[in-house]
Amino acid sequence: MRIRTDLRTLAFIIGLAALTGLAACGDDSPTKPGPAASWTNDGFAWTHPYSPDGNDFSIFEFRKVGSTVHLRGMANAGTTLLSAGQVIGVLPAEFRPGGTETVFLLCATAGWPGGQADVFVGTAGVTIAGDGTVVVTTVQQHDGELKYLIFDSQSFGAEGGTWSNEGLAWSAPYATGGSYPSSLSYVVSDGMVRLRGSANAGETGVQAGQVIGTLPEGARPPAGTSAILLCPTWGWPTGYPDGYVGTAGVIVHGDGSIEVRTVQQHGGQMQYVMFDGLGFATGTSGWGGDGIAYTAPYAADGNYPSTLQYRARGDLVGLQGWANAGNTRVQSNQEVCTMPAEVRLRDAGERVVLCPTWGWPNGQPDAYIGTAGVAIDYGGPIRIVTVQQFDAQLQYVSFDGKVYSMRD
Repeated sequence: MRIRTDLRTLAFIIGLAALTGLAACGDDSPTKPGPAASWTNDGFAWTHPYSPDGNDFSIFEFRKVGSTVHLRGMANAGTTLLSAGQVIGVLPAEFRPGGTETVFLLCATAGWPGGQADVFVGTAGVTIAGDGTVVVTTVQQHDGELKYLIFDSQSFGAEGGTWSNEGLAWSAPYATGGSYPSSLSYVVSDGMVRLRGSANAGETGVQAGQVIGTLPEGARPPAGTSAILLCPTWGWPTGYPDGYVGTAGVIVHGDGSIEVRTVQQHGGQMQYVMFDGLGFATGTSGWGGDGIAYTAPYAADGNYPSTLQYRARGDLVGLQGWANAGNTRVQSNQEVCTMPAEVRLRDAGERVVLCPTWGWPNGQPDAYIGTAGVAIDYGGPIRIVTVQQFDAQLQYVSFDGKVYSMRD
């Protein structure tokens, strides 16, 4: 990973909001945003040690499309290093969740916990309050040893919009009533389903194997397929006031059922599964994989071939599907594939995203969803930087819900 201190090079590291940014909120958003999309950092109030100036400056931008706020860039903690409890800054009024709502995001972190040769992409739970305050709530990997918080592939719904939970059938223990009811909702646009809100497991806690509920027809992945998501979880594993943002691997099946497959952080002690900014495609129209050149051991054929596909909307390239590492398994430092020329980054640098991994580390039928830090490089390569769970024991890396911008 090439994180450097000159402004232009750091700008190239910036990615874009989630794949669902290709299809913003319902009818109040354009379905095909073009290359002239306006990003800004005007009005963002930084909090020490995060700063846009000096040797350890930060680059953080946002834009609003309809009722969706998209984020990109990074916050650099410098020599203080990234740690839980830090306030990154405050978003201006137009780009806030609104009201008393709090948004929960699962962000990549980056640094060198073992020295300069040992680059590591970690995970942090970030909250954005209704007043715009952006807080590092939890650092799950290498707390206090990583330097950058990365906002590539992040977005959330602001006030208003055309969100709905019509036809969503809940499953026990996830509640739609009580003091803190489940608030998961969705919107469908341009062949995409976009999600927001939370599902509350109550005193049972979020556990592997639970079915949260079932999405209605028209708001599901294509029949016979599944979308694999990395969702933040929220709870108090060591008691109040120690709120913690964890991680869950969630599968949305073709029949609409939403299954908690893996709770990677504090299983059974977290109360909420969060869906802010996540999403998936409802079909294959406009998607294709022509020109993708896979790198060994990732296979484009066989019994379970790699199915990675892309779809361009102006300068935005969305990804879906998976890459299969076969018996070699998903490991750090692998190159997955090279993207065709028409969807490569236009300037030197890279984008950094978090991707689910998938496999059976304890044998069938114990399927497990892990986490990988993935870099999309200038020139077309997509690389595995870090596998945080069950390195060399998981077979697939999934790209559902990822997007990058071809320009800085």
